[in-house]
Amino acid sequence: MNYRSSPKPQYAVMRVIAEHPGIEQVDLTEAAVSTKATLAEMLSRMENRGLVKRENDPLDKRRRFVYLTVQGQTLLAAAIPLGDRVDDEFLGRLER
Repeated sequence: MNYRSSPKPQYAVMRVIAEHPGIEQVDLTEAAVSTKATLAEMLSRMENRGLVKRENDPLDKRRRFVYLTVQGQTLLAAAIPLGDRVDDEFLGRLER
C-alpha cells in the first residue's frame, strides 16, 4: 500500500495513535481536531483498509480503543519522512 494514498487527516490520526497505542476513541477525537462522527467514519475507512483496529472495553461497550495494525505501522513509517519534510518547510516559511 502506498502512503500517498492516505490523506493528510488520516496521517495525522495515525501519528497520534502511534504515539498513544490503545488511545480511547473519544480522546482521539480531541487530538485529531475532528467531530465524533467524522472521526468514526475515518476510522471505519482505515479499519477497512487494514490500517487500524478498534477494540471495545469488555466492561463498558461505550469505550473503544484504537491501535495501528502492522500494516498501519508500515505505512506510517514510510510516510513520516515526507510528513516531517512538509511540516519543516511549512513551519520554516512561517518563521521568515
